[in-house]
Amino acid sequence: MSTKSNPFKSVGKAGWVLSVTVMVLVAVAALWVSLSYAQGGDDPTFGIEPAEMSVYRGQTFEVVVRIEGADPIRGFDFRMTWDDSVVSVLDVEPLGPFATVSTTKNIGTNELFFGAAFIGGETAPGTGDLARIILQAPVGSEGGFTLLDLHDVAVVDENWNQVVFDEIIDGEVTAIAVEVSPAYPVQWVAVGSVFTETIKFYGANPLRGGEFWMTWDNTVVDVLDVQPAGEFVGGEFTKTIEADTLGFVAFLKGGTAEGTGDLAVVTLQALAPGVSPLDLFDVTLTDAEWVNDAVEEPAQGDGEVHVAESVVWVAPEESLMMVEDNFTIEVMKDTEEALGGFEFYLVWDDAKVEFVDAAPGADVAAGGNFTFTLRGPNMLWVVGAAPPLPLVPAGVASLAEITFKATDVGISTLDVIDAAEAPPEPEEPDPVILFDTDLNQLPDPQVIDGLVDASKRAVAFEFAEIADQVAGDPFPIAIRAVTEDDDTAHYFGTADLSDSTGTMTPILASFNNGLAGLDVTITKAQTDVTITASADDPVEGTITGASNPFTVTHNVAVAVTIAPKTAAVTAGDCLTYTLTAEDAYGNTWDATADATFTIDADAGGTWTDNEYCSEFAGTWTVTGELDGVSDTATLTVEHAEAVAVTIAPKTAAVNAGDCLTYTLMAEDAYGNTWDATAEATFTIDAEAGGTWTDNEYCSEKAGTWTVTGEYSGLSDTATLTVEHAEAASVTIAPKTAEVNAGDCVTYTLTAEDAYGNTWDATADATFTIDAEAGGTWMDNVYCSENAGTWTVTGEYSGLSDDATLTVIGPEYEIFLPFVARSYP
Repeated sequence: MSTKSNPFKSVGKAGWVLSVTVMVLVAVAALWVSLSYAQGGDDPTFGIEPAEMSVYRGQTFEVVVRIEGADPIRGFDFRMTWDDSVVSVLDVEPLGPFATVSTTKNIGTNELFFGAAFIGGETAPGTGDLARIILQAPVGSEGGFTLLDLHDVAVVDENWNQVVFDEIIDGEVTAIAVEVSPAYPVQWVAVGSVFTETIKFYGANPLRGGEFWMTWDNTVVDVLDVQPAGEFVGGEFTKTIEADTLGFVAFLKGGTAEGTGDLAVVTLQALAPGVSPLDLFDVTLTDAEWVNDAVEEPAQGDGEVHVAESVVWVAPEESLMMVEDNFTIEVMKDTEEALGGFEFYLVWDDAKVEFVDAAPGADVAAGGNFTFTLRGPNMLWVVGAAPPLPLVPAGVASLAEITFKATDVGISTLDVIDAAEAPPEPEEPDPVILFDTDLNQLPDPQVIDGLVDASKRAVAFEFAEIADQVAGDPFPIAIRAVTEDDDTAHYFGTADLSDSTGTMTPILASFNNGLAGLDVTITKAQTDVTITASADDPVEGTITGASNPFTVTHNVAVAVTIAPKTAAVTAGDCLTYTLTAEDAYGNTWDATADATFTIDADAGGTWTDNEYCSEFAGTWTVTGELDGVSDTATLTVEHAEAVAVTIAPKTAAVNAGDCLTYTLMAEDAYGNTWDATAEATFTIDAEAGGTWTDNEYCSEKAGTWTVTGEYSGLSDTATLTVEHAEAASVTIAPKTAEVNAGDCVTYTLTAEDAYGNTWDATADATFTIDAEAGGTWMDNVYCSENAGTWTVTGEYSGLSDDATLTVIGPEYEIFLPFVARSYP
């Protein structure tokens, strides 16, 4: 505690009997600033109740902010800080008269702000509960100690003056990770008693093992043995037991243990009256990855054993219930000797508790004499007597089981009368008397009374605010069973859970003293999700409650689907893609805005977000990717409208009658080309003759011609040279001629193919004349000699043609001796 005193009335045991996991809510708020101050009441105080408490790591608990001794107030606000490695704040809500007014709250990681005020003329008493704070010692936290530090406290009285407090009382919380149970915080045993203590751990992540060391006062108790407990039974372990020191290690070779459970059972014996600490040190928990986590001293729940000659106590030490509930307590004893008889008086507050029945304890021998007598509305006399002997065994044993009904709200005592309380004989009640098996009275035992704490009945379930969640991820919820006054009921039942998505697990919450905390998982993504708790109650009927609406968003994508999966566009056209993501739980969503889209590099084109504008023709793969997960689609890009055509071959030469195949390639504005031959029209100069079959031209007339290919209004030309075909005939010229002997004549030979193409074959021809004609040939020039009519033949490529040549001889005159002259 941060002060030496706490003026608040106790509300019972600390909330360390509660359990749940962590949730942190964040909001923003502000209230008021007072400008004047007033001292009201007698020594007013403001603080946290209970001011000291121990909780288990992994548990949910609550504290109350309370004011004492002030004049009537109009409003308040405060800030509170804490060590967030030890606890978290789940929620804060107003109490008392402020439960119905507007509030402001801001819950951060390690600080909260909260305030409430009346807007009109109302006021609240200067003594009472102002707010309830629900906290949690998270699973896996460090545990240990934290101060619940109140500061910036502002309370205004009915005149709007700020109240000055004599004390601001902070809270102290110790979150236990490992404890000695049940000796934490204290246990009573009798001399000679052999008893056990369990080393328990709380709120850890799954464990491979653990180690601890413990010391004690060996004049008061002695350790006899230590063995693995819980899930570590059957595992590997080592132990060291010395005079006043114990060391123990247990681990699992395969698998892990849950994060809350038992590590070891220590067997001890009480040697002599006194008090012995059971101090833990060097405590280490080993997680699933074999990483050791040292448990610091503030998170260790050391034990304390009180040894007396004999002990009688009420179990449980505190009974928590709701009004109208029946509850059963046991009167227990611990003695070194077996008993032959016993007698005790039990007294209670009959305004709060009503007797129902009594029965022998489970350890009382069958057939023993057991009687109980009501000595009034609030006193029970119980007697047990032999035979048989022993009536009750030595050590810890149950003497009686007594059932009561809680009839009113509040705390009362179940008082087993001891020697100090008993009035002088013969007045009742008498103190506890224990007899050994020789029926000798044993020394007066140490007596420990019990407490009864009854709340009003639960009428509803109230959820701590739930933030938005992710599908499939566990998240903590905290539920409170509330009374009609909005107090926490002492409810220990269960509630069925359901949610508006129908996918939540688990679906059962177990309450411990009105609080339930558990991790739940919702797998369906949805907005305005609510969780409902419902339970049947024998008095109230059905108890229900619902959470605030919250949103469950999808988890990370494990698969994506691109759309469209297949598409065809014309080059230059644009296409919009979408990407639908799916998580491991079947939730789907449009991930287009967060996705990255690509296409094969060779496809060209451009992306604007998820819109692709195409460029190059072809069949391409489009990829949509989100967080490392991708899907592909096929896009076929067709060419656009042609803007140019190219004929092929551009130049060619063929012989008449030969055929030639033309192609026409089209090209669009994006450089895409395609064979347009099948759709093209081909023509050639009309004089060229010949015939077309589609794109095949069979030539006819020799010459150099222009071939035209036309497609979609576009054309291109090529040059075709048609050579003559093989000669089919030849014609010599001149066909007839007459020369004087000695004169020369030039012949030509014209060839003609089957298509009427003619050409001068003279250079390649062979010319001959009748042998008798004499004369000489020089190529195609014949110089005549002998007069006569001769046949001249021109021959080419196996073909020939004839001409007639007449050679005229000279005329002679003879003179002896004469000179002969020729005359023309």
